[in-house]
Amino acid sequence: MLLLKETRGYENQFDDVNQQDEVRRAYIDMGPFQPKLESYKPTYDGKQNRQFQYSWFTRFSWLEYSIAKDKVFCFPCFLFDRLDESNQEQMAAILRFVDCNGIIQERFFEVVGVDDTTALTLKKKITVILIQYGLQIADMRGQGYDGASNMCGAWNGLQAIFVNDCPYAYYVHCFAHRLQLALVAASKDVHDV
Repeated sequence: MLLLKETRGYENQFDDVNQQDEVRRAYIDMGPFQPKLESYKPTYDGKQNRQFQYSWFTRFSWLEYSIAKDKVFCFPCFLFDRLDESNQEQMAAILRFVDCNGIIQERFFEVVGVDDTTALTLKKKITVILIQYGLQIADMRGQGYDGASNMCGAWNGLQAIFVNDCPYAYYVHCFAHRLQLALVAASKDVHDV
């Protein structure tokens, strides 16, 4: 556990693939690193001072804060948005659903290697995973990805391809990336006091 906390500087420090998986699973078990500090270091972006707020962890449970880098990260993006030792692209499959009691549940399925990150390749992989777990694309009611054009493209992006198969599978941009973009845009309009 101590080793994991020390490695939360967001550099891949493990050469062995098995060790990488072991560390990744330990990170998942621990959840996002959300330290409650007296105050977070203010940063100056050339126009104004900005400062992280602890309350954001409550509003955005997927946020993670790196003390070493004094930056906020999307926890799932940190875990799975990297190449492993084989230099193969990877994709994480996570399902969020409402159970019979009306409670939102989230299940991590698996991390799979992909030959490339074109929308069609990713759709094929996701379809295989859904079928493997007895789920139908026609039952999809939402999808969320980062803002890469292969994911969110209005005509040929992964979200558009799934919407063609299931018009109820609404696309939502990954809120971690959206939050970052909103914070950057908002900070440009705020003047020093």
